[in-house]
Amino acid sequence: MDAIGIGRTGLAATMLRMQAAAANIANARASASGEGAGGKGASVEGMALRVAARPLAGGGVSARIVPQAAASAVDPASELVALAAARQAAEANLKLIGVAARMARSAVDLWA
Repeated sequence: MDAIGIGRTGLAATMLRMQAAAANIANARASASGEGAGGKGASVEGMALRVAARPLAGGGVSARIVPQAAASAVDPASELVALAAARQAAEANLKLIGVAARMARSAVDLWA
């Protein structure tokens, strides 16, 4: 897999991490107030969400959202930290994609 593909899979995994953390925060708030989270998204009623990731043979990562223990065990502060970390990972993957694209353009320009 090329660098752009690796960055793309990393970005997709990061987006899942953001979705899971946001759903966990929403469900934790809803559980605390006695209301359902409502709306649409990746949430599973009464479950905390985590992302299971595994490396791909040719590079990159494959990730999926996995429901886990009860949502009442979710620590909103930890989920906010997870969101911040996911944001930084997304920025890094976007930077990787941008640099790889510029390198590819430079290589094509050398041949032109």
